[in-house]
Amino acid sequence: MAKKSCVDPTCARYEMSQLEFRRLRGELWDMGFISKFGKLASKLYRGIYKKHPDIKRRPLPGQKRWPVHRYPCGILEQAYRQLREQGVPLVKPKSALEVELALKQRERWMVLEHEWIRAWRADEG
Repeated sequence: MAKKSCVDPTCARYEMSQLEFRRLRGELWDMGFISKFGKLASKLYRGIYKKHPDIKRRPLPGQKRWPVHRYPCGILEQAYRQLREQGVPLVKPKSALEVELALKQRERWMVLEHEWIRAWRADEG
């Protein structure tokens, strides 16, 4: 029997939520991408398994979070690849997340600029 990699949509080596998948990738996604990703993952799951994905509770009892869908890793990887091939951006221009990231980047540049000016003045004097 040949080993399946997570590139294969039927790979079920690991089962994880969308959030766990995103954290493993180390990326920030806006709500538009998250929504499209979840819809496509559910569609792929229904296409392969002919049923809706199971809703699983968080592992710790008493956590105040909504139940989540957990998918095989191959389905999440395939959904991600399809969206990226279609050119769907992780963060849309002018989205709330993009504006927040731009402000943080601007603040970092301002701090660096002030440090550079201080160093330049110290070299002159």
